[in-house]
Amino acid sequence: MNWQLVAILFTIAAFEGVRKLGPDELVLRCNPLGVWRIAAPVHLWRDWNIVSFLPPFFLTIVIPPAVGVNSLPDRERSLAACAQTNGTILALRLLGALDLLLLVLCIPWAVSRFGAAGFMGSLACALGVSVAAAITAVILLAREGLPARVAVRKAISLASPFSAPLAAEIVLSARIGRYPRLSAIPQLIGETQFRAWIRPWAYDLESPRSSIRNTWLDEIAVSLSVGERAGILDSASDGCRVEERYCPRCGEKYLLALSFCADCEGIQLRLRDQRIR
Repeated sequence: MNWQLVAILFTIAAFEGVRKLGPDELVLRCNPLGVWRIAAPVHLWRDWNIVSFLPPFFLTIVIPPAVGVNSLPDRERSLAACAQTNGTILALRLLGALDLLLLVLCIPWAVSRFGAAGFMGSLACALGVSVAAAITAVILLAREGLPARVAVRKAISLASPFSAPLAAEIVLSARIGRYPRLSAIPQLIGETQFRAWIRPWAYDLESPRSSIRNTWLDEIAVSLSVGERAGILDSASDGCRVEERYCPRCGEKYLLALSFCADCEGIQLRLRDQRIR
């Protein structure tokens, strides 16, 4: 096995996950067990980041700023189909995994064992799998309502063995992109993680004393009701014990003897049954 060639091919494949990110774009990643988390992309230079990580074993999507908004009652209804997303793109993930293994492991093995003939044969297999992934992606994108020309344009790059592992992410992003991101995020990462993530912005919106503003505030104002925001702030942060206080803005836990948060400009700490004044 030519391990130097393995490293070169893997590095080239990894750079397919590099892309530009805008300041208001959010990266979500699903691990092999199906658990979604808010991900921190690896910053390279200016707006360029390593976004996708070992696709399709880890599934990464970028949620752009919302074009429209949904009220809370619409969220559960409109995202019922998202819970079935992983099942519908399972074939793409399997094709992507097969393509990656052929590209990174089988080609170096075939070269070391059979020389040029092995390289041509294994490369042909990888190309066949990547073309199959591209065709499958076109079909699924068309089912999402994209015009055939747009679907082909989005999927044409997947015919490359280096890009084929990203097929599932492209189709999933097209599906999720139909919904406002503040509707998609809770469905994917779960309500507990969503509340912990959105808590600082909910506090800034509700507190007249706060001078902190963020581009998310407009979305929160139209996507979360006053009752929802109050419910987030009135709930103790995850893991907060009876003998502790918590910061209503960042959720950090403190001992009862302390009264103000050290990280949030002196915001007063709260007990479980205490409300913002």
